[in-house]
Amino acid sequence: FRKAFFNDFRLFMHLCKLNFLKDDEFESILKDYFAFSKDDKSLAFILKDKNEIKSVAIREKLFKNELVKWFKVKGSSNKFIKLIKAKEKGLLKDYCFIFSGIKEIIVSELLGLNAVCFQSDSMMKNIHSHEQINELLNLIDNKRIVFIVENDESSFKANLELLKELIQINPLEKGYCVFNYDEVKNADFIDFLAYLMKELRQDYQRDKKGLNSFFSYMEKYFKNYFNKKMNLFLKVIK
Repeated sequence: FRKAFFNDFRLFMHLCKLNFLKDDEFESILKDYFAFSKDDKSLAFILKDKNEIKSVAIREKLFKNELVKWFKVKGSSNKFIKLIKAKEKGLLKDYCFIFSGIKEIIVSELLGLNAVCFQSDSMMKNIHSHEQINELLNLIDNKRIVFIVENDESSFKANLELLKELIQINPLEKGYCVFNYDEVKNADFIDFLAYLMKELRQDYQRDKKGLNSFFSYMEKYFKNYFNKKMNLFLKVIK
């Protein structure tokens, strides 16, 4: 099943638009997030909380137009929120990013970001009564919040409702901002990273030495670019 696992894994990376990453860059998260279901003959994406499995997504069918449908296996919790605390060497530790989607979880881990990762937009509702609300508030405390909004109406509405609820529960003392990469319809944060890598390719070519991984590339260019270009890509709301 090893071959089937890695074939499915690379396909998953391609469909998530993360195929610009090298296999060895995923070694640190493979065992924590991925497995292979022999019964379903499919890659399985797993979300855990303190080693307890909370949600498992199985690939249902691959379509000709390269869209893939995932479904949760029996016993999975759609309500579980993956909370990621920035690593010691992580990027932008003064910020906490609000994401929705599987691929954003992967990128958050690889970049070592503080991140609140919902499995879908619909999970952002009624956060005040969520069983993880205290953990969530602890993670975002004393940080500037960045709402990552996909370029569609559903994402805008879901994030707006979440923002309203969070403000009612506890004022966001460090402020917040909304990030929307609107180059194309339904564009998301991964599209922005892909754009950024192309945009900065010339700089990267001038300074290849030591930049042999996605993280080292982003550490040198994304962090500075993000801070310097806030006014271009962030609508800051005081």
